[in-house]
Amino acid sequence: MVARIGVYFFLLGIFFLYLFFASAEIGILRLRWFLIGIVFTVGGITVWWKNREPSEQVERFRWFRRNILNEEIDEGE
Repeated sequence: MVARIGVYFFLLGIFFLYLFFASAEIGILRLRWFLIGIVFTVGGITVWWKNREPSEQVERFRWFRRNILNEEIDEGE
């Protein structure tokens, strides 16, 4: 759920960056939109990256790591 909020902030940041570049094209420079866009984009990517779902590839090679590489794998994580 938190990862979806990160995606929302990322898209909101992209929107503000779009507004900044569109306003620069018509000759009105809104630096505030650029700064808001950068903050939302970086913050959204950070929240999304830290709270993303674990991939299925981790589960795919569990047998290989446990048996061939002799690693201890916690079942709770």
